[in-house]
Amino acid sequence: MDRAEICNVSDFINKIEKQHNECDAETQKKIKFFYRGHSDSRWNLEPSVNRSRPNSKESYLKTEEQEINEVFKTYPNEFKNDFSLLEKLVKLQHFGLPTRLLDITSNPLVALYFACSSNEEENGEVICFQNLFKEIKEKDAQILACCSLLPYKLPKKLSKLKSEISSIYEEHHQHKLSKNNIETAFKKIFRKDENKFDKYFLYNGLINNDRIRNQHGSFLVFTDINISNCINSGKDNCFDRKHKEISIVNRNSRYSHGYIIPHAKKQSILIELERLGIHSGTLFPDLTSYCNYLKNKK
Repeated sequence: MDRAEICNVSDFINKIEKQHNECDAETQKKIKFFYRGHSDSRWNLEPSVNRSRPNSKESYLKTEEQEINEVFKTYPNEFKNDFSLLEKLVKLQHFGLPTRLLDITSNPLVALYFACSSNEEENGEVICFQNLFKEIKEKDAQILACCSLLPYKLPKKLSKLKSEISSIYEEHHQHKLSKNNIETAFKKIFRKDENKFDKYFLYNGLINNDRIRNQHGSFLVFTDINISNCINSGKDNCFDRKHKEISIVNRNSRYSHGYIIPHAKKQSILIELERLGIHSGTLFPDLTSYCNYLKNKK
């Protein structure tokens, strides 16, 4: 993936426009563009639950279920207005708990802000994705989110796995998941070809969260559970965690473009973005964030 250098906002917009205009008008109507901003260009495109703990080689994945349930148990009132497990995971991510969600946005200027907003001594990066992800609908996304509350050591039978996912879904959505719902979702989420195991899915649906709306946000929802062998063979115990770690998004795809922001240009770009109404006070619409924005405003 070629990575062009960005010096200012207008330079960035021109390069984005050039990328869009490489397609004819009819193709542009069909293409979806999403962006991810990193304040350190060396970072991998992976969910936080896949990152290593401080002073350890082990990722957060092995304790994902225990830590999420611990927060739910300790602060139940924080989640009483969240109507789905996916919304709860979004909130947990906002407060810093590692999750299997990766934030992306349909607004390139929002991604540019996040590429410049921290790590002042490091180069930032904006990655643009063009029709790269398999999109899933509301109920399928909610079923996929239930994987975050499965124990790391999975049950031995697929029928038991489906039963556990149904129980998790019912607990967090106050209604039952039919056998037909889960069978249909599994066939959509996991391809039958075991050599094409899908590991991440685009969720571009409704999230009842002001921050996500203001950031024009969507999510990649990751999974590390491979059941394609079960679907393909008809056997009940032919599945596993395909990888010990959740997969990293391929940033070198021909459908990806990268833009490097030199660390020396970060501050001036943030000033330009603020003039356009892109700053922490608008992207994080809560009282604490807005007061911090006013306090640190230069």
